[in-house]
Amino acid sequence: MSTMLQVIGLCRFSYPTAGGSGFKLGRATSDSSHALYETRRLQTRLWLFRTLCLPTLLGQTDPDFRLIVLVGEGLPEFARKALDRMAAGHPQIIIRAEPEFQPHIDVCSRLLLEQRDPSIPFVAEFRMDDDDGVGLSFVAELRRIFALSRGLIRREPRLEVDFCRGYALKLLADDLAFKPVVAAHWGVAQAFIQRSDTRRTTMNFPHYQSWRAHTAISCARAPMFIRCFHGFNDTGDRWDKLRADSDPEAPAQSEARLPELLARHFGLDLETARENLRESALAG
Repeated sequence: MSTMLQVIGLCRFSYPTAGGSGFKLGRATSDSSHALYETRRLQTRLWLFRTLCLPTLLGQTDPDFRLIVLVGEGLPEFARKALDRMAAGHPQIIIRAEPEFQPHIDVCSRLLLEQRDPSIPFVAEFRMDDDDGVGLSFVAELRRIFALSRGLIRREPRLEVDFCRGYALKLLADDLAFKPVVAAHWGVAQAFIQRSDTRRTTMNFPHYQSWRAHTAISCARAPMFIRCFHGFNDTGDRWDKLRADSDPEAPAQSEARLPELLARHFGLDLETARENLRESALAG
C-alpha cells in the first residue's frame, strides 16, 4: 500500500438514486434504458462490465487501488450472482448493496469516505460507469503525476487530473465501432487528488465544470479511456456528433493500428471481443 496516496474509485451498476440518475425501476417501456432492472439491459451491462470495465482495472500496472461497485438491494439475483463471480478473488473490487433511491451524492460519498485510510495523507478518487474502461497505466500515472505535483497539491485544496485522450465505442448489432477522441472533463479517467481528511469527495465536483473552480492538469499524451455508446445508457445521438481525432503516434495509420493500440493501452483483444459480441446477440 502506498504510504502517501490512496486511489479509490466508484462504479454505479444500474443503481437508481433519488436524484442525479434520471433512471426508474420497472418493466421495460418504449425507452428501455429507463428500466434499470429489465433483463436484456442488465445482460448487456454485465457483458460490457465483463468485457471492458473489469479487465482494464484488473490489468492495471499498479494494482494498489480499490473500486466500489454500488448496486441496489433489489438487483435481480442473476445479475448480483454474476457480479459476485466476476469480483471473486480480486480484493480491489468491493461490491456494496444499498437500498434504492438514496440521494445520489450522499450514498456515493459515504461509500467513498468509508474506504479512506486516515493514515494515508492524500487520496485520489475517480468514478466510472460499468460500461467504461480505463488505460492499464491509469493508477500508475495518477501516482506519477502526484509525485511530480506535490508542491502544487500542497498549495491547492485539490487537483483535478483529466486524461482527455481515448476512444468512443459504439455497440452495434454484431460489431464494435471505435472513434479516437479528445474530450476534456468527460468524467472517464478523471480523478481528484486532495487531502484524505477532507469530507468532500469526487461526487461533490461536477466533472464538466470542475475546472472552473479547481486547478486541473490535462493529459493528452496517450489514450486513457474508452467510453461506450449504446441503447442502454444516456449517450443518445452524441456518437454522430463526435469528431474523430487521429492517433498522435501515427496519424496516417490510426485505423489500421487500432487492434494493436487497444491491446497495448487497454489489454483489449478486439477480435475476441467482436466474436463474443456476435455470439451473445446482446447489442442492437
